[in-house]
This record gives sequence, structure tokens and C-alpha cells, in this order.
Amino acid sequence: MKSTTRQIRSDKLKLQARSWGNPEHPAVVLVHGYPDSSQVWNAVIPLLDEDHHVIAYDVRGAGASATPARMRDYGLQYLSKDFEAVIEALSPDKPVHVVAHDWGSIQSWESVTDPRLASRI
Repeated sequence: MKSTTRQIRSDKLKLQARSWGNPEHPAVVLVHGYPDSSQVWNAVIPLLDEDHHVIAYDVRGAGASATPARMRDYGLQYLSKDFEAVIEALSPDKPVHVVAHDWGSIQSWESVTDPRLASRI
């Protein structure tokens, strides 16, 4: 299971994202919960990467992504901007599917219900 790792800037933070599979295939973004990191998806990725472009990233403050200095910088609006930065960097021309769990589900809901992202998800 070979991945490509990228550092993606969102606001003033760097997020670490990994991707697998062919970027021409439908993209699926995996969003983890707390206190996990994107590593929580390691058993799922091999089930998806043959037919999908799989993207997993460490949300702000988790794994190899940067940690905000202020607690208020974990607001849903910032987490949604992070999601948007990841999909713009790794699937710029195609919509994505979203798979999330725990807190990842809550923060993803912010993006899924954002009218600006309706054509992207």
C-alpha cells in the first residue's frame, strides 16, 4: 500500500495528507475522529484504493498536522476550511465522497451542508 504524502496549507496551519490509488478514479476522503489520526483508516484503505483515489488527512491538532495555538481555532468553520483545502489540493477538478467517524462526522457535516461546497461533495 504505497501512499503519497503532502503538506497542505490551510490558513496558517500545515496539514499532512496522504493519498493512494489512481487520481483519475472517484475520490473518497476519510476524516478521522479524536483523539485519532489518519492512521485509524489503515485497514480500510486497501479495501478502497484499487477503485478509488483515497485521501486521508490528519485534522488540525492530530497526527502530523500542526496544532493551533488557541482553542477557538478548532471551530467548525476552521475544520471545514481545512477539509476544503485538502480537496482543492488533492482532487481539484472532481467531487469527492466523504467517509467519517466520531468527531470527523461532526466536522464533516459542516462541509457537507455548506452551499459553497455542494458541487464538490
